[in-house]
Amino acid sequence: MTAIPPIVRYLVLCEECRRDPANPRKISAINLMGYVQPAEGLAYPFEIQEIVALGMLTEGRGSARFRIEVVKDFDQPIYRGVDQSVTFGSDPLQLVVLTFRILRLRLPSTGVYEFRLLCDDVQIAIQPLRAR
Repeated sequence: MTAIPPIVRYLVLCEECRRDPANPRKISAINLMGYVQPAEGLAYPFEIQEIVALGMLTEGRGSARFRIEVVKDFDQPIYRGVDQSVTFGSDPLQLVVLTFRILRLRLPSTGVYEFRLLCDDVQIAIQPLRAR
C-alpha cells in the first residue's frame, strides 16, 4: 500500500487504446467518449460492448492497487473492475499508464455515469459519461 497516493494527470474514456510497439510510452486513445446513446430504434437498458478507461499517473511511490468502478446517481456501483497492482519506480515524475477494459457494460437508463478510479480503495479521480 502506498502512503502517498499518486497524482492523476488524466482519466479518459475511449473505445480503444493502443501502444506503439516501437515506443511503449506512446499511446493512442481512439474515439474519446463523453456521451453514448443507443443506436436508432434501440432503448434502455443499453449495453456498451467495450469501453476503455485510461489513467495516467505520476508521483507514485511504493506499491498500490487500482480499480475502476462505475456509479450512476451516487448509488451503488453498477460495475466493479478487477484490481491492478502497480509498483512505482524510483523516479516519482515517471508517467505510469493504466488501462481498464470494460466489456459489455450495461447502462440501465439515461443519465450521468461516473467512472471512478480508486487507489487502495480510495477514490482519486472521476470521469463522467453522459447517456442520452
